[in-house]
Amino acid sequence: MKLITGATWNILHGTFSDQVLASLAYLISKKQVDFICLQEAQIEDKINLLLASGKFPNWKAVHFHAKTQGHELAMLWNSERMQLTDQPRLILLPMLKGHSFIEYAFR
Repeated sequence: MKLITGATWNILHGTFSDQVLASLAYLISKKQVDFICLQEAQIEDKINLLLASGKFPNWKAVHFHAKTQGHELAMLWNSERMQLTDQPRLILLPMLKGHSFIEYAFR
């Protein structure tokens, strides 16, 4: 069994996006996490620019947009360590108002 390391972070609607991007770069390069999940991630363009910069060539991202504010989610992963095997989907659980669940299929 292979051990993976992840980080999850509620980034408050993209507030302080420059610091968030610097922290993402730190988590990827220094802490060597395998995946990162960002909640309230309203910085899709900036995440895409970070990954397109060439500094992190093995990293991929998928973004989710829900109709309700606060349900924007981003999942980033190191494609050398993990592969997305199916289309991820966002599941909003009505019984847990304000909470969401993301179902991913990785191998």
